[in-house]
Amino acid sequence: VLLDGSVDKETIIFLLNSSFDLTASRQTHQQLGLARHAEWVVPANPKYYDIEAEFNENDIIHWKQSNNILVDDIVYIYVTAPCSAIRYKCRVLEV
Repeated sequence: VLLDGSVDKETIIFLLNSSFDLTASRQTHQQLGLARHAEWVVPANPKYYDIEAEFNENDIIHWKQSNNILVDDIVYIYVTAPCSAIRYKCRVLEV
């Protein structure tokens, strides 16, 4: 965009905002209060961890997950075979 007055101010602002939305990280968006919360599907294998018993005993569980999950994201927990279904919808409280 050539800033010589040939492009109106609203178009320039729109293009700048679009550029920011496409290039800024989720963390930057979150720090500025602009973040949209992501949704994730995370597998849980009942052979190794009884997540159903954990949720029966506790409203809040601690889950180790190493990727880009942030506070307030939504995590759907997919319980693997024999259940093979998404059983829980959770909100991330801390990372």
